[in-house]
Amino acid sequence: MGLYRAFVQSTPATSFPNTSAVTEAALTTTASVILANRPAGNRRGFAIENDGTVAMIFAYGATVTAAARSIRLEPGDYFEDTFNWQGAISAMSVSGTGGANITELTIV
Repeated sequence: MGLYRAFVQSTPATSFPNTSAVTEAALTTTASVILANRPAGNRRGFAIENDGTVAMIFAYGATVTAAARSIRLEPGDYFEDTFNWQGAISAMSVSGTGGANITELTIV
């Protein structure tokens, strides 16, 4: 019989989000910031849903361009951040106008 060690890691209650904000962002072919920088480090995650009729792109931190982007979302696509990113997010539609729903989870 092998030797097994169980590691129990407790997570303080302050590590879990206790506030959320849902916003709708109108997108055009010009980049705009859809999530502001969180210098206090209290963002615990975010999700973006492309609820427009055209594809959208976004970038972590830097201003998004067609050539320099982090993620492309087709209409109806959804993205959930797993990096605990605290910086700004910029986004734009690839053509015409579009929209995105953004949910930000924070601790206050």
